[in-house]
Amino acid sequence: MIPFYIRFLIMAAIWAGLFFFIENTARPIYLFSCSLSFAAYFLLAVTERKLILYSLMMLNLPLIAIYLDRSAWPFLLLAAIFYLYEAAQSIRPAAFYSLLGGTALLAAFTMIFLRPSVIAVTLAIAALSVGYAACIGLNSARCRLEELRELFDQVLEEYRKAKRVALKNEGAARAEERTRIARDIHDSVGHKLTALGMEMQSMLLKEHNTSIARMKHSVEECLEETRRAVRALKSEAIEGIPAIIQLVRKLESESSLRIRFTTKQGVLSLVLPNIHSIALYRIIQEALTNCLKYSESREVDVILGVSSVGGVSFEIRNAFHSPGPIHESFGLKSIRERVHVAGGTVQIYCDGSQFVIMGSIPVKGDKN
Repeated sequence: MIPFYIRFLIMAAIWAGLFFFIENTARPIYLFSCSLSFAAYFLLAVTERKLILYSLMMLNLPLIAIYLDRSAWPFLLLAAIFYLYEAAQSIRPAAFYSLLGGTALLAAFTMIFLRPSVIAVTLAIAALSVGYAACIGLNSARCRLEELRELFDQVLEEYRKAKRVALKNEGAARAEERTRIARDIHDSVGHKLTALGMEMQSMLLKEHNTSIARMKHSVEECLEETRRAVRALKSEAIEGIPAIIQLVRKLESESSLRIRFTTKQGVLSLVLPNIHSIALYRIIQEALTNCLKYSESREVDVILGVSSVGGVSFEIRNAFHSPGPIHESFGLKSIRERVHVAGGTVQIYCDGSQFVIMGSIPVKGDKN
């Protein structure tokens, strides 16, 4: 679609061209018609009754034609075709065809009243016919585009529903498989190691033997390792960058956010301490939640990289326009606190068109 300022300049050029053909005594009528047309044109953006405004703009053309020299009629034809072009992009087919019919009748009555030459009538009919055909095609294409857009939205919504179901099923299947493996290890290896340890304990009670004591100690260590493995399998917690990737997938499937997630070279190989891993996860989560609440766009950029000191850097950007200073909500203050506790740095600012949360967290620290 042609930008608004270009369409406005085209309309202004048409009316400026008409000015040079108007009689001096009819200048007030010209100014009235011009003001009426531009007022109706600007009102199109704030009202649903567009057919009435387009009809008013069309009726305005014969009024000004009475006071024009016939050499200025091409400007009137351009104005009529321009209005039809605008209408073809903004009103429904039924209303558009009504406007076409009314314009044709209006043009016929105007020609009968003003009695132009045969050549002028022929040229006017040809120009209007071409304009009509183009506008009808444009209107049909616009309606088809709207239908495709609605169909796309429906398909996208169904896809998101299916994606949510698939994610839930995938998580449930993964949890079920982990539970089954943990149960098998516990029931087979764990029970056998426990029985073996009890048997060695009973042998030690009968006769103290250093070799048996060492074997019993090894069995106890194996049993403890097995228990840790079982606990790890039963735990569904995911830490570090994989947890953030899962968070992005979850938010995209459950909301209207479109997240462009970028990981720079080296960030996936970073080993984050537990406290820093949790802090980074919560920071990204809070930032994306903030985008859902306040962003003027559904598109968000999330960039993870390696900072200059070897830590993990993060950057979240989304469209935002604010004439005044940023008022930090509870969520933004929470982000600052988490970064401070993790020993990192953060900047929260608006560069005029985008809201940016940028910072870094060190990877050295508590390993537990």
